[in-house]
Amino acid sequence: MVFRFLLLQESLELVKYTEIPESKSSLDSIKEAVEMMNSGNISTIVMIGGNPVYDAPSEIGFEAALKKVSHKVHFSMAKNET
Repeated sequence: MVFRFLLLQESLELVKYTEIPESKSSLDSIKEAVEMMNSGNISTIVMIGGNPVYDAPSEIGFEAALKKVSHKVHFSMAKNET
């Protein structure tokens, strides 16, 4: 399963798009997204599909990192933990 994240960083620009490129595994991309969210520089995250709060290993801390992001958008076919 591949998770896609679009993280919007706060800057002087109205919107600056930072896309996490696909990595060797979706776990690597989730870890990278968590690092970016924990940095405090991410104001908005757009998640397309998946359920990373449920699917990501708890030791990665995705749910805690997600709480640090002010604006969250998640596109999914059904309501889930994310």
